Amino acid sequence: MVEVRTKYTLETYSEFLKFSFFRGKHSRLGHQIYRVIEIILVVMFFVLIFGFLQFPYPPVLFLVVAAFLFAAQNIIPGLFARSYAKKAAGLFNVGLDIAFKKNNVYISTTGESEETATKMPYNLIVRAFEVSNAYYLYIVHGQELILSKKDFINDNPDDLRIMLEEKIGKRYVLCK
Repeated sequence: MVEVRTKYTLETYSEFLKFSFFRGKHSRLGHQIYRVIEIILVVMFFVLIFGFLQFPYPPVLFLVVAAFLFAAQNIIPGLFARSYAKKAAGLFNVGLDIAFKKNNVYISTTGESEETATKMPYNLIVRAFEVSNAYYLYIVHGQELILSKKDFINDNPDDLRIMLEEKIGKRYVLCK
């Protein structure tokens, strides 16, 4: 059994939004956009610094484009998280206790409203991703579990990897 006690924060939710856009369920397009932005920035840097080619535009244009591309991949997801946080302020006031047991996942909530408890079979997990500091479990459209690795109780976060590989197979993806 693996247990997690977590509470969503703006920081963890912002990281999740960045992930879900660039590497999440529909990752192909987002991931390609992310790579194109990186390649453009690197090429522009070398052209500007080393002068490999005649750069017909002033360096200010480079800085404007670089700032826009940086914002697109780093700042905008954070703004979406803040915007969403204002609309769903209750999301950050709810604590989650999650127990991954042999046949089911048990989720209970604590917070300002009434407490709830749910038993969920593993086959309802549509997709699970592991990143360096968290697990992102997609349940159904619009429902995700964000599990920060620092929130695991008396367990090694790697134990969840073993359990997910066993229970959901190819729907588990390691993204380190």
